[in-house]
Amino acid sequence: MLVDLPKEWLEAPNHPFADAVKGAGFTYASYRQFGPGMYGYIWGSLLDHLLAEHNPFQGHLDARDGTGESMRALAQELQRQKREDVPQDYGLCDYPEQVAERWPQLAADPRPFLINYSRFDLTKTLNFKPEKFGPYIGTREWHQMDDVWHFQIFQLKEEM
Repeated sequence: MLVDLPKEWLEAPNHPFADAVKGAGFTYASYRQFGPGMYGYIWGSLLDHLLAEHNPFQGHLDARDGTGESMRALAQELQRQKREDVPQDYGLCDYPEQVAERWPQLAADPRPFLINYSRFDLTKTLNFKPEKFGPYIGTREWHQMDDVWHFQIFQLKEEM
């Protein structure tokens, strides 16, 4: 399920989220909420103490040992995830709501999720390398785009 961060956390004395936000010089007004559990411009490091998993869907994928067996297992898992349309942990989209539209299972999953977004103005960003930001789930052609949104899905701890 997509969950909201309680606004009262910023006023709570000695709350880890409030302390981290204030320490970074932000206020709750620094963020933009696009829908339930969907926020723009929250630094991932501010959420560290709330996270159960940084990469809830692909975090277990690892073939760093480079053996043929681990590479085959990785390729099989990636094929399965593509077939079953498993949400991506991060990537690029045309607009924030597109992630929840693409993967409605995020709202139905019993685990608590939060999606964080950052906007890239492609008219002002030199040498933007989309391959560094994960798969593009949008529908526009790159040469027609003025902006793109980067998303990251976090799994929150059950008790916040």
